[in-house]
Amino acid sequence: MDYLITGTLNYDITLFVTSIPKPGGETKVTRIKRALGGKGGNVASAFAKIVGKASFLGALGDDEAARLHLNYFKGLNVNTDYVKIFKDVESGTSYVVVDEKSGENMIISYPGANSKLTPEIIDEKLLNELQNTKIVVAANVVPEFAQKVFSASKGVKIYIPATHVKNSCQVNADYFIVNESESEHVKECKGPKIIRTLGKKGAEIFGERVHVEAVNLEKLGMKPQSSAGAGDAFAGAFAAALALGYGEEDSLKLANYAAAYKVAHEDPRGSPSKEDLIKFLRQVDPKFNLEGLSASLV
Repeated sequence: MDYLITGTLNYDITLFVTSIPKPGGETKVTRIKRALGGKGGNVASAFAKIVGKASFLGALGDDEAARLHLNYFKGLNVNTDYVKIFKDVESGTSYVVVDEKSGENMIISYPGANSKLTPEIIDEKLLNELQNTKIVVAANVVPEFAQKVFSASKGVKIYIPATHVKNSCQVNADYFIVNESESEHVKECKGPKIIRTLGKKGAEIFGERVHVEAVNLEKLGMKPQSSAGAGDAFAGAFAAALALGYGEEDSLKLANYAAAYKVAHEDPRGSPSKEDLIKFLRQVDPKFNLEGLSASLV
């Protein structure tokens, strides 16, 4: 096993609204869309679309949502041998509210089977497999779970703490990927490099002079559709770029472009394929080195 992604899997119900209401307010839903999501699933999707393969460790209920996830992963060459199915709980579900004008979003999640992602489900077989991994990414899992997975691997370790950010300093990782508000909880952590996404201000390696500007979609004739999953597309693409041999700065750039591409698409897993990313790069950054992505397509 070269690459392992672990994290949450959700069935997303997205409500497109005229505006996101303030507490106590009301808004009009213009349409509803259902899609697969969850940070772990989104990151794995973004990674596999670029690298061409991955393995996934996650938890699902014995329901239709689970079958949809597994079939989707099969189409992306993602190995699901380590996905655990639990009969006593439903698969995770997220309710995403998207402002159809700005693309900004808010998310309300029911964890469901994702709550089963505890250190106890990591067996000896997986621990042995992890010894040979090149990259391990843990997305929105409790720190104890991430730490157990990382401790068995000699490869690059990337943690996306998300809702667990306040207790994440205990995790020994090479990189943390956080947004601007989350970064306040990890900037004093010792060890990992902090990759910070800044929305319309781009992204950076916190504390270092490595910064990339956000992509102006409107200048490219593209309209923002939804920012839901953009951070996951960023994280998956960053890990994928490292897997393809890019250095930190170019990996940051590639992740930033992948996130911008995703924002122009509604699907939480609307991150670009390798071919789509190459076409996009030729448009937004013609000087970017494409050799690592695919010599056969350059």
